[in-house]
Amino acid sequence: MFKKFFLSPIVLSLIGLLLFVGLYFYLKRPPQIPIVKLINQSPVSICFNQDCLQKKDDLWWYQDQFPADQTKVEDLISNLNSISLENLVSNNPDKFEQLGFLSDQPFIVKVGDIVFYLSVLSQNTSYSLIKLADENQIYKTNFIGAVTNLSDSVYWHQDYITNLPSYQINKITASNQIKTVEVNKQDSNWPDQDYIDLISYLSPLDFVSQTQPESNIIYDFNIFFEDNNNQTLYIGQSKDGLYWASIDQQFFYSIDINDFKTLTSILI
Repeated sequence: MFKKFFLSPIVLSLIGLLLFVGLYFYLKRPPQIPIVKLINQSPVSICFNQDCLQKKDDLWWYQDQFPADQTKVEDLISNLNSISLENLVSNNPDKFEQLGFLSDQPFIVKVGDIVFYLSVLSQNTSYSLIKLADENQIYKTNFIGAVTNLSDSVYWHQDYITNLPSYQINKITASNQIKTVEVNKQDSNWPDQDYIDLISYLSPLDFVSQTQPESNIIYDFNIFFEDNNNQTLYIGQSKDGLYWASIDQQFFYSIDINDFKTLTSILI
């Protein structure tokens, strides 16, 4: 037989009190403010005042002048997509100038059809201050980028024509119309490590064009990696004296004459 189980009036009172206290604090909790994302799109254009990055055929260009550093653009887009309007700093117009929003020289950012101002104080900090166009609220958000970089065309240039993991390279074959030379890693070391570093991180001087410059001699450097992949670097000297390089024969960049002479020295 089951025995009837009864709670004493004191226990019932305690349970009731706990339920009441729990409900009270639940109702008194701070309201959950929804995170409002500023940008909810995949942009095809990003402008800083009058200078624009534009996406064409899956590649980002700066002012239709040269292909931008794609990694830098992707990092910028990631920062833009994480902007949220939840941390209000000020809605007092008298403080706008000291917070870096200059009425006579505003730094305007336009992402698609979204326009906002970026504080000129946004340099090397862990956050940025933004103000929506035609609104009087300043928000603190994640770091978007240094104003001096975003507005500088040099910043958007490719840092390297090649950007290869030098430690994974195990062989290079260099050739021109006359001869071919093979260079191999020996006992995990290269005969000339500086040469490998140069071919792994070849710096451009400037973007030339998407058309290969007319040249008398073109050098091919076939670079082999430990995973059996390979990549080819092309360099040459145009008929008008331009030294150029390309990793994909899609974009051609001018290079320093000394880098050209160093790379081609193994074929002399």
